[in-house]
Amino acid sequence: MTSILVAKEQYGFFQKLLSNGESSVSPESSFSLFPFEDGEQLVDLLTDGQSSGIVLVRLNGARSRQLIRVLEVLWQKRLDIPYYAILSATKSRLAEALQFVNEGFHDVVVNPIERDLLIRKVLVASQLVADKRTLVESSEVLERYAKHIDAVAAERARQLFHAERLSTLGTMSAGLAHELKTPIGYISTSFETTKIYWEKVDQSIRQALTEGQQLDEKVLTKALDSVPRALSRIDVGLEKITRLTSNLKKFAHASKEERTECSLNSCIQMALEMCESAVNGKIEVVTDLAEDLPLIRIDSQQVEQVFINLVVNAAHALEGQEYPRITLRTQTDGDRVEAFVEDNGPGIPQEHLQSIFKPFYTTKEIGKGTGLGLAISQSLVRDNGGEISVTNKDTGGALFTLRFSLPRPDAAVKAN
Repeated sequence: MTSILVAKEQYGFFQKLLSNGESSVSPESSFSLFPFEDGEQLVDLLTDGQSSGIVLVRLNGARSRQLIRVLEVLWQKRLDIPYYAILSATKSRLAEALQFVNEGFHDVVVNPIERDLLIRKVLVASQLVADKRTLVESSEVLERYAKHIDAVAAERARQLFHAERLSTLGTMSAGLAHELKTPIGYISTSFETTKIYWEKVDQSIRQALTEGQQLDEKVLTKALDSVPRALSRIDVGLEKITRLTSNLKKFAHASKEERTECSLNSCIQMALEMCESAVNGKIEVVTDLAEDLPLIRIDSQQVEQVFINLVVNAAHALEGQEYPRITLRTQTDGDRVEAFVEDNGPGIPQEHLQSIFKPFYTTKEIGKGTGLGLAISQSLVRDNGGEISVTNKDTGGALFTLRFSLPRPDAAVKAN
């Protein structure tokens, strides 16, 4: 049974109207009247979703004006409250009543009301309210689903970013092993040197103590000269190993996205340290980093990954070049900070320039590239409020340009 909301003082009028005589409408269309005390209770009944959402109001004085105003406010606020309001008015007040259609009310009926007509209007209203409730519920479900999809997409993007960093580590692993092998080698050599001289000094001291001989000055002089140098080499080697392992740990760590004020220069310097193995001493790396570069608010780990991808790609493009060179520059251009990564390789074929940032698009041989590095780089740059583009230089080679806007030109903080 459908319940119709009516003002308490108008209950008798509508009760008498709807109970007068027989109806030609089917028995399944029966309904009851539910009286409410005031506008506040009406809003509560409409918002709790327990009522049918159908409202009947008679235009007959100050009391009805208050109810009309309540429904006008609901309409103007465009609240997702499923309801259908019918205004009853005498023929002489029809023009006045029509002013409220689409301003709180959906329909108007003229007194004296034909009973069957009102019942049919109520049936139509009931279906419309039910349909709107379904739409509202569906919209809420879709909104929750969209939020869930956004959260899943953000998590997948984070995982993909971390996977790309691990992939980069895999690509550079052989070179990193070589980088570690060198300091370990001279640590080992210096340790053996120290061990040999300590054995000689120890022997000389024992002979002096047990046999009353003088200490061998040649042994002591040689030890005093060689051991400090050996210890110094050990210290340098340990420092290099510590730096490499620290950088590796920081690079591989899956940190949460966090934007802080930092310089593109520091991102480039960190990236170059991680790319030493890719460059491997065979490629000249030139840096021209602006000393007064303003700090920008970015996730430094993400931007470092972009520079690593660009340098590694450039190194691959330079394979076989006679005098390979990679140049990294930074500068300020008005309200933007710019970084350039260029090489003197063969460049990118013109037909590939428009597609180079598409996922899984690669110009490398099968098995040498996933086609994700530049796509991820573009996504990371955009996530940090920047843009990235690529062109071929007239002199040969590819030129990648990164641009980041300064938040407030007058508040830019200069890098030391």
